[in-house]
Amino acid sequence: MKNEEKRIKRINSILFLYRLEAGGEFSKDEIDPQVFSDINNLLEHNDEIESILNNSLYNYTLSRLNLVDKAILKYSVYEMKYKGIPFEI
Repeated sequence: MKNEEKRIKRINSILFLYRLEAGGEFSKDEIDPQVFSDINNLLEHNDEIESILNNSLYNYTLSRLNLVDKAILKYSVYEMKYKGIPFEI
């Protein structure tokens, strides 16, 4: 997969995760199968990801973050922990 395709899938994953965080929904038919799979996998590990983030935030809590930042951080942790993306990226 080319870098541009990966970037677009990453952006779409974050957008759909944001939609979920904001209380919205989406159907499997409206998103790329890889994006759907990533979001489902992230949601399966959501408690662990939130725990990692809460333990990493200094003088802050995850609940105080705006939804966009929260979606970006959750997806970043998911990629590093479960997809093997190096943290340098």
